[in-house]
Amino acid sequence: MIRILSILERNHFDGVIIPDHTPQMSCAAPWHAGMAHTLGFILAVKAILEASNHSSVQLTESERGR
Repeated sequence: MIRILSILERNHFDGVIIPDHTPQMSCAAPWHAGMAHTLGFILAVKAILEASNHSSVQLTESERGR
């Protein structure tokens, strides 16, 4: 999933991402818990990729000033 999200980020994908499956959980609401876990994972990876891209853009801009 990280590789897919990285490819989407690199190609400036601006659409909807819908998980096709979630982890199986043992609790009162397994579908909801699994979906919450998956969506949290997707959002965390997205934030890391955006921060990584933002940092490389800042580095490139600061290198131009030299």
